[in-house]
Amino acid sequence: MLNTVFQHSATASYLVGLAFSVYLLAVIVPYLRQRRGEKGEPERYHWHFFVPCDQDEGKVRFTITALRRDFPEAHVWVLDDAGVTPTATVVHQLALLDPRVHLILHTPSLHGPRGGNEPFNSLYQALDRWLPSDVDRHLVVVAVVHPGVRLREDCLAMVSGRRYLGDPRVTVVQIGERIVNRGDRNPLAARRATTGRLHQAWARLLVRLQDVQSQGPTLAARLAVPRGGAVGFNGNGQFVRVSGLDALGGGARRPWRIPGHDYDLAVHLLIRGHRTVYAHDTWGERAGPPTLGPLLARQIRHARNSLRRARYLPSLWRNPALRPPETASTALILVRPWLGAVASLVYGLPVLALLAAVALRPREAIGEVPAAIWFFWSAIVLLGLLQFAVWGPLYVLKVEPGSHPLQAAGWGLAYVGYLFLSCLATWLAIALVLSGVDRGYRRPAQIHRTAGGHDGGPDRATLHSGEGATVSRR
Repeated sequence: MLNTVFQHSATASYLVGLAFSVYLLAVIVPYLRQRRGEKGEPERYHWHFFVPCDQDEGKVRFTITALRRDFPEAHVWVLDDAGVTPTATVVHQLALLDPRVHLILHTPSLHGPRGGNEPFNSLYQALDRWLPSDVDRHLVVVAVVHPGVRLREDCLAMVSGRRYLGDPRVTVVQIGERIVNRGDRNPLAARRATTGRLHQAWARLLVRLQDVQSQGPTLAARLAVPRGGAVGFNGNGQFVRVSGLDALGGGARRPWRIPGHDYDLAVHLLIRGHRTVYAHDTWGERAGPPTLGPLLARQIRHARNSLRRARYLPSLWRNPALRPPETASTALILVRPWLGAVASLVYGLPVLALLAAVALRPREAIGEVPAAIWFFWSAIVLLGLLQFAVWGPLYVLKVEPGSHPLQAAGWGLAYVGYLFLSCLATWLAIALVLSGVDRGYRRPAQIHRTAGGHDGGPDRATLHSGEGATVSRR
């Protein structure tokens, strides 16, 4: 009995391991061949940053200040969501000193559209009213930057390059992400608690592995998609032409459709035939959590949002505007989180079953199963796991060339363990999706009635800029 179980387990592990090897080869080749693109002419475009509301006033101030310092030609639009988040005071102070900082006070109606994306729609509607009527909206670019994120100083120059917005066919450009505290020797300093060397080393490793993932497997998966096709979507650091928002918004002027999923905007544009690309040449930096709890919560949130994208498959296949290769590559991206979950199940369950069999009936396991099968199965599992350790050396080769070879090997081995955390987050996210729990949908904590408004009427958004202008939505 156990002999048969071992044989089937070894076969399943072998097939899944082989599929992983083929996938790794497919993404590693373009990863190694990546080259930095040429800078464009950012002065040709009109840049506008959308900064959503946040509970942390320090993050909001940091991001606005960095954007205005690094990109003085751009406008920054920040939203205060009906007093739910305490950003209005901070932004109002900055707007008084800077005419390119705009504060939008969003007041949702009782029965009108709600959700995490209505603030984005309010920002878009305010920008729409502010823009001159004769402006070329194809050259007006909106970028979503979340509080706490800082963009590279060459970001606009790279995004405007001929690979990206320099190509008039491109509507969406998604930039990469790096972990700003990846080299921090004391990532737990903000906790103001005494920690030992081992605890600090664990925190440093956890932060570093987040950067390995973002600049290794995640980057490689995006580069593997043919240029001009789909990309891995993310709401943060997403540059979109206003002409694309106009096409998606329609008469309702609401391009963001799905509550709480700001990164689904690019999916909707892609399904409608717009071209989306990924810019590996530049990125935004955010802090990575140095402890397991917040990291797991973030991974569950990202996995949940990725799993939900499979619902766009019917619309994708019905779209005649996309060529078959683009449709196929986009479909693969939409279902890839589910495929990864199934693969981990096929690969992991036999291993757990075998370990349980050995633990419960060790004599039979040792006596019935030939040593050759034991060796074959162990080799398959070991090689299947170690093939992911290659991301440590690859990360050092392409991203951190000054690191020691021992660090590369250590980060690679540690990343194998990091994958187990990602698998756990994926399966917890699947449980949330299948149970119908949608924590991405956030109802406003307060409902304010405006003068002259009424319940069920349209939302009102008031614009406060550094010039002292006040414009109410028509």
